[in-house]
Amino acid sequence: MAMQGHPPLSGYAYYYRNQPNFLSDSNLTLRLAIAPTYLDSEVGFSHLLGKNTDLGIGIAGGGFADTYQEIRRGKFEPHESFNGNSGEFSVSVYHLFNPEQKIPLNGIVRGIAHYSFYDRNDDTREDFALPDDRGNFIVRTGLRFGGREPTLFPSLAMELSVWYEGQFRTDNSPYGFINAPPGDPVECFRVFRGPCRVFHSTSVPQASGVSPADFVVDKP
Repeated sequence: MAMQGHPPLSGYAYYYRNQPNFLSDSNLTLRLAIAPTYLDSEVGFSHLLGKNTDLGIGIAGGGFADTYQEIRRGKFEPHESFNGNSGEFSVSVYHLFNPEQKIPLNGIVRGIAHYSFYDRNDDTREDFALPDDRGNFIVRTGLRFGGREPTLFPSLAMELSVWYEGQFRTDNSPYGFINAPPGDPVECFRVFRGPCRVFHSTSVPQASGVSPADFVVDKP
C-alpha cells in the first residue's frame, strides 16, 4: 500500500455468470466473468472422464491484468511502473471422491499456460528498460471439502480447502534503470521474477554506471 505520492486507483466492475446446462440438454457448464478490459471463462464437460470426473477448458486474457505498480518503502514510484497485458489457456480436471455424501469432497488439478507482455504507461521513464515478454506455466492442485457455487443470496454454504501451486517461468529478464547516470537515486538493475524483492550484492555482470551493490533482484 502506498503511503506517499499519488497511489494508483484500484477499482473494477464485472459481469459474472455460472450456468450448468447452458445449452439445452447438454453436459456443459459455463463460467464467465467479463470486465471492461478482461475476460475470464471456462467451459466444463460433466462426466467426460468418468461418472464422477469432469473436464474444464478455460480461456482468459485482456488488458492491464499484469500491470506492475512499484511501491517502495510505502512510496508509489510511477516512473518505475508499467502496463502488463496477458493471455491464458487452462485445462482442469475435477473429481468427486464421495458422491454418496451430503458434503462433497472434490479434487482439482489444473494446468495453466500464461503469457504476459509489457508496455509503458504515461509515467514510465524513457530510460527505464521493461522486462521481456514472457510465458509462465502454472500447476495448481488441491482438495475442496464443501462449497457452493457463488450466488448473490446463498441460503447455506461452507468450504474447507487446501491448495498447492507451482510456477515455471520461461524467462527471468533484467529490467530497470540500466543506464542511469551515476548518483541517480533510482539507479538499479533488476531481474524480473516475482513480487518479493530483496537487496543484496551479486556477481551479475555490471551494466553501465551500475555497481554490483546497486543490483536489485526479485525472487519468487
